[in-house]
Amino acid sequence: MVELSEQLWEGLYTLKELYDHGREGAVLDMMRDCVLDADYVGEIAMESIGAVFADTLESYDEKWEAEVYIFRDPVFEELHTLCLAYEQAKHIRPDKNPYRENIRKAIYTGLYFGDCSYDYWYYDGTQRDKTCKLVLKLYPEYYLYYEIAGGLLDIYDAFCDQITRLKGELNMNDTAALPEAA
Repeated sequence: MVELSEQLWEGLYTLKELYDHGREGAVLDMMRDCVLDADYVGEIAMESIGAVFADTLESYDEKWEAEVYIFRDPVFEELHTLCLAYEQAKHIRPDKNPYRENIRKAIYTGLYFGDCSYDYWYYDGTQRDKTCKLVLKLYPEYYLYYEIAGGLLDIYDAFCDQITRLKGELNMNDTAALPEAA
């Protein structure tokens, strides 16, 4: 009987998560001619982090010795615009918007990993640079890289779900233009 390492199972788990969401292309193309062994299992997880959202910027924070990932995607911007329209239509403050609360919970749940050596922030476009983004900081002790892609995919799904619900509540179909935010 052939014994498979736990790391190989983690790599396959990550690929399955991507496959279930139709996002496996880039990672599989990178790995197509590689022999799957312990050397490449980490590469699968690392490459998968950047395969979820439309734009992923990776950098290194020397002060904290941490890897920093900044994720941007049109679903972030669309949800923010819809939330503004919803708040305007319902005459409510952003902190009373249930869709913002649902996204906050979805991000918390999606980024709830079995390792405490990380931190994250979600910016909804109200800060100085006016861009919606998710920032993930992984400290040197972090080791559960295979969990990240699945968590990010859950967050992406939550954004899509909230967008669909908001459009329904605002009586918008998929082709309707969003109202201009104040």
